[in-house]
Amino acid sequence: MEIKYHQQGSLQIAYQDEGEGEVIVFLHGLGANSESWDFQAEYFSDHYRVIRPEFRGFGRSSKPHDRNAYSVKIFAEDIVFLLKHLGVARATIIGTSMGGYMAQTIALEYPALVEKLVLCHTACSRRVPEKIMRERLAALEVMDMAAYAKVAIAHAVGPDTEESVKQRIVDMIAANDHTAYLIIFGEGGLDFDLCSRLGELDVPSWVISSELDQVVPFARSQELHERIAGSQFFNIPDTGHLSYLENPVIFNQYLEMILNDPVSDLLSD
Repeated sequence: MEIKYHQQGSLQIAYQDEGEGEVIVFLHGLGANSESWDFQAEYFSDHYRVIRPEFRGFGRSSKPHDRNAYSVKIFAEDIVFLLKHLGVARATIIGTSMGGYMAQTIALEYPALVEKLVLCHTACSRRVPEKIMRERLAALEVMDMAAYAKVAIAHAVGPDTEESVKQRIVDMIAANDHTAYLIIFGEGGLDFDLCSRLGELDVPSWVISSELDQVVPFARSQELHERIAGSQFFNIPDTGHLSYLENPVIFNQYLEMILNDPVSDLLSD
């Protein structure tokens, strides 16, 4: 695993860049990093160029302790600037959860950059279920990130998730900077609402979810699908909020179908 860095102003944005060919950009979720997509990078990098950024505040990227350093628009622009730096003119953008917020923003504000749009376990506005929000904020007030990670994992995965996968996720969450995480999660750093704008989307789009997702309930992903004209919807059974980690074999099969689906055919349907 080779982590690279791009200087954006006073901040460093970490990323991984593997393979050659058509570009796939994977955008991770809250509290995660580029390793979220290891199973996908291993599978696809033989035939595609796979780019995995780490958002500011997470992973190996800079973690400012300033509320003004974080917003969905800022996160999205970081990715656009990084892709420009890497010479990427067009890519399939795949975003999960929080990364899905940025993927939608990029597709709306920079549509020429997006070949295909894949939105996983995400919604068109931020509205975390009240019980989960309450439990997580309460935990963050009194726990370090290692203890908090054990609270978060209970919300994140389905009941049949392997222990090794759970531990992988716990380790990622535990490695976060507590202050930066709290600013982003609890102080409005992810507030956004693009629901009324989704009719403007003019790129081939897919939505992936699971009926067992507690963090972004299935109905919210269905709403996202219904608001995006011509989008297609995939339900990955028996997983929670992290299907790409919980059942990467099925997830990768769906993603391969998407990547092999000719854009011209989709646009003419």
